[in-house]
Amino acid sequence: MLGPSGCGKTTLLNIIGGLDHYSEGDLLVDGVSTKSYSDRDWDTYRNHRVGFIFQSYNLIPHQTILEM
Repeated sequence: MLGPSGCGKTTLLNIIGGLDHYSEGDLLVDGVSTKSYSDRDWDTYRNHRVGFIFQSYNLIPHQTILEM
């Protein structure tokens, strides 16, 4: 996705990923509106329909995975 800073790229991706909620328009998943999705529906959507690779991993630099 390309566009100038501030044009809504991150917002769009967060809405598609179910991380942010929209106030106008609609998001269709397989032709079904998400307007009436409950929190549980969003959880299921995120668990089974989309994947995330975050730019910043927010790792703790002084610990290893074994120490966590």
